[in-house]
Amino acid sequence: LHGNIQSMDKVRLTHSSHDILLLAFKDAKLSLVEYDAEANGLKTLSMHQFEDDDMRGGLHHNYHRPVVCMDPEGRCAAMLVFGSHLAILPFQQTSLLDDTFVNKGETHDILPSYTIDLKSLPEAVATVKDITFLEGYNSPTILVLCEPMPTWAGSVHG
Repeated sequence: LHGNIQSMDKVRLTHSSHDILLLAFKDAKLSLVEYDAEANGLKTLSMHQFEDDDMRGGLHHNYHRPVVCMDPEGRCAAMLVFGSHLAILPFQQTSLLDDTFVNKGETHDILPSYTIDLKSLPEAVATVKDITFLEGYNSPTILVLCEPMPTWAGSVHG
């Protein structure tokens, strides 16, 4: 793990007896790690990067801090990248395999990720301040706190 952790959360995967850490790094990188008792350290389960040029939007430097959050039901994680995209990492909810054939901590619980461009939604979302999942919904529901028209002290009209 190289770099400074910008944001983190935790999840308990179907075939794991303990929590897995989701670690977000600058420039849209996400790692899932777990504690390995034999090695007395962290073991990387999965690494993801969301750094393509389309998502960067022409930026050479990422000035937006990545934010990672977990669905309360453990169905997926979301990471805000480059201030205008959501990277979604879904997790397997039920075992399709007999548990006797599954090793603990296997990464088959981690499904392929995908991204959502918030600026291309029917109601474009700009200047995202924070994201969080809401509890009690049948499917993962995320709340996006955004500022449709950026404000600053010099924009106050009297």
